[in-house]
Amino acid sequence: MDANGQEHVVFREVSETKDAGNSVYRRVVERFVDDNGAQVFEHRENALPPPSIKLTPSQPSNQTPLEFSEEMVRIHNSYRRLHGAADLVLNARLCAMAQEWAEFLVEEACLSNSGFTVDGVRLGENITSRWSNRALEKTASDVVETWYQEASRFKYGSEPVSIQGIGNFTQMIWASSRSLGVGKATRIIQNETANEEGDAPFSSKTVVVCFYFPPGNVASYFGENVHPPLPEQNNSPIGSSSAEK
Repeated sequence: MDANGQEHVVFREVSETKDAGNSVYRRVVERFVDDNGAQVFEHRENALPPPSIKLTPSQPSNQTPLEFSEEMVRIHNSYRRLHGAADLVLNARLCAMAQEWAEFLVEEACLSNSGFTVDGVRLGENITSRWSNRALEKTASDVVETWYQEASRFKYGSEPVSIQGIGNFTQMIWASSRSLGVGKATRIIQNETANEEGDAPFSSKTVVVCFYFPPGNVASYFGENVHPPLPEQNNSPIGSSSAEK
């Protein structure tokens, strides 16, 4: 019910992103809808700054896990090219590890980094989740654009004291990273009191995990690996996916 006494259906989405420093950033979006399904107004809390470039939204309907992973690497590479970084290659082993961790986290109350290693080297990790009181998918463009928004906080040409608030972005475009693993898990939770209290019949939680190798965010190497955008870049990056076994 709003301040004027009118009742609306409220769709509530909660997105969380964890950076490499284990800091969690939360964004809450509430959409108020009337009886005809029309959105009346929208309320946001702790929204991140708008992305500096736009992508055509992903269409996740009926996407297979492989298609989602390929879309993730495509969008990653679109942004990396803006900064002169080489393309990432989708790696089957890393994808299996990322999927394992996503399926673990979707059942947990809080996000956390895995600490997984390859050849004794700890992987780079970007992790995000979304809670919603409807079956809302988290698209590849949703995920990568949110991480890239951290670019507005990064100071090029200097070593950061902390990667809090920038670590997802810097890992995304870290020049020496070459391989990417993607995992995605969704859990649907039935609301047993929905009919009695008028709530949504279910809510959903989606977790997306990306693993990078070699890892980024290595102290003293930011200047070599996080480059400013190249001049005269197209603001609508388009990339192609690739994969390795």
